[in-house]
Amino acid sequence: MTSQAGLFSYYIRDARNGIAAKHVRGTRVLDMGCNSGYLRKFLPTGIEYVGVDVRPPFGADFLYHQRGIHDSLHDLGTFDTIFLLATIEHLTKITEALENLTPLLRKGGQLIITTPSPLGDNIHHMGSKIGLFSSAAADEHEKIFNLEELNALLKSVKLDVTTSSTFLFGLNQLVIGEKK
Repeated sequence: MTSQAGLFSYYIRDARNGIAAKHVRGTRVLDMGCNSGYLRKFLPTGIEYVGVDVRPPFGADFLYHQRGIHDSLHDLGTFDTIFLLATIEHLTKITEALENLTPLLRKGGQLIITTPSPLGDNIHHMGSKIGLFSSAAADEHEKIFNLEELNALLKSVKLDVTTSSTFLFGLNQLVIGEKK
């Protein structure tokens, strides 16, 4: 989080990372949009963590690649789990982005996505005006999805939806797709 983080930004980040990390599969993970790599603190020991973000690294003490989600990623190898936490809502060309990621999943691997719900996004925007949440993050949202749209996205890139739910009182969403 940046200095523009709101009063509850860190709480939401921790909740999101904790919930997503409970679903990790295997030992090799890719964190797309990793920021500072904070997700690592929630993963079990023995995980090989690779982080990718478009921003330059700041104090990265992990394997970090400065790239975008549409850039070539095949040289990173394959992964048991790929995380897209609070990232998909910031993207354009979302189907193409997911099509770029799915070849990186091993058979049985999973893509874990979290994103605000439509209600959560509305509250985020209102709360960012009074310093409760990050104003920068709220302003950068390109598209907000409901669960049905997220499930359809996963199916469009040939992933089986294994989890589709809300958390944080319905303000955030978690979807997981598995590669068969």
